[in-house]
Amino acid sequence: MDAKKTELNRLDDILEKIIDAAKTFEKAAELSKNKYLKDYFTKRSKERKKFAESLNFEFKNQYNYTRKIGSAFGVLNRMWLDIKDFFSTDTDEALLEKALQIERQSLEDYKNTLNNDSFPMAIGALLRDQKMRIQVNLNKVKSLADLE
Repeated sequence: MDAKKTELNRLDDILEKIIDAAKTFEKAAELSKNKYLKDYFTKRSKERKKFAESLNFEFKNQYNYTRKIGSAFGVLNRMWLDIKDFFSTDTDEALLEKALQIERQSLEDYKNTLNNDSFPMAIGALLRDQKMRIQVNLNKVKSLADLE
């Protein structure tokens, strides 16, 4: 596999995960009963959608490629939230736990994607900026979970 195709596959994978996270945060906002958490999840969803739009823009610029679908894993995440909501008496706590899991996994995904940074400069900078924002969000979710 040539280097360009490998780059494109790695970027496609991270974009898929960004879209999944956006949809999962959107679902969490729907399920949350706490106004503050509802707002927090909505902001995270919008942020991830902007991440996807920015990365899609760079895809188109650098590779003449655009992608807009999620993965089976994302569908499972959202199904898990529906099931958890159905059986849980403390949905907001479960949603915070899921948010922690999503942010930790997202951070790991970005680290892995950036590990072999052979991307064009604009894409590398964009991914590093998004990774930093996810780290900030992870710290926020940890502090929210500590309040529970």
